[in-house]
Amino acid sequence: MGIILAHKPNLRHGGWAISLGMILSVLLFHSGADAGQKENADALHKLIIQKVDSTIWTSGEWKGQPTDYTGKKLPKALVVCINWRDVAPTRYVGDFNIRTGSSANPPRSVDAAAVEATNTCKSRCKATCVVADRNGQNALQPPADWYP
Repeated sequence: MGIILAHKPNLRHGGWAISLGMILSVLLFHSGADAGQKENADALHKLIIQKVDSTIWTSGEWKGQPTDYTGKKLPKALVVCINWRDVAPTRYVGDFNIRTGSSANPPRSVDAAAVEATNTCKSRCKATCVVADRNGQNALQPPADWYP
């Protein structure tokens, strides 16, 4: 983001002026891009949560049960294995790992939950492990060039 300065030699304050209209245009354009990116990340987060909640565990202490991440106790974290080129606000393909307070051996904090879920993800993921949710809040931070 940049601001355009206009040189006006007859002004008393050094000859430089910034048009209020130019500033507002730049700020509105920039905030619009950020708002669109946030909407896209929120839509992807919602999609991921829906996928995770409806997935049936195939092993471990919750074998045969729906993941139901949304209903799990705090502290909790959800980490996804994601290739940003392969996902969109309406399309998510990838694996996930959760760590929650509902476990027989719960994490001490949300930070610990995120670290533990990330470490598990890294042991299996061939793409990038990304914290998608912390204590029920969207934690996705897509790259700036994700989804135009």
